[in-house]
Amino acid sequence: VGGNNNLTIDSVHVYSNNTNNAVNGGGIYMNGPVSTVLINNVDSQLNKARGIVIWNGFKQNITITNNYVKSNNCCGIELQDGTASGVTVTGNTVISNSDSGMAFLGLTSGSGPNVIKNNTITNNGRFGIEIKMPNGTGAATGDGSIVIENNTISLSTPGADLRDFAGISVIRRAYQPAFEYVDIPT
Repeated sequence: VGGNNNLTIDSVHVYSNNTNNAVNGGGIYMNGPVSTVLINNVDSQLNKARGIVIWNGFKQNITITNNYVKSNNCCGIELQDGTASGVTVTGNTVISNSDSGMAFLGLTSGSGPNVIKNNTITNNGRFGIEIKMPNGTGAATGDGSIVIENNTISLSTPGADLRDFAGISVIRRAYQPAFEYVDIPT
């Protein structure tokens, strides 16, 4: 759970972490703050919660590439609670997760650009890509830029959850100054 700096997870299959006593059984789980992580070529399917998630603190220099994330009971790929900078998420296939395909909370400056591109996101519960509480520079490149481009997002049939749906959603989520979120997304 701690001490995950300079970690590489490459070419791993993570299936069906679903035991009844596992509250949040997931595929790949890390707890921050964390720096310099590469998650590449992971096949994460049928897990009780998320396929790939990094929680808490400042997450910097995070690269999530070429993964296949399918049919997890919550979300596909997420950066949750805390902030993140220098994030690169490319070439992933994310299919049929119960809620979001991808979700990123608190993208900001401090370690480089944040780039989410060339992903295929199909038939996830409510959102293809969620960007929550971003604090970007508005620039197309450089530290603190947030660029989302060339993703293919589709939802053939909405699920049973009749709340909001979006291919790409940029939202203000539970403002918490302790996590260094800006009050209004930028």
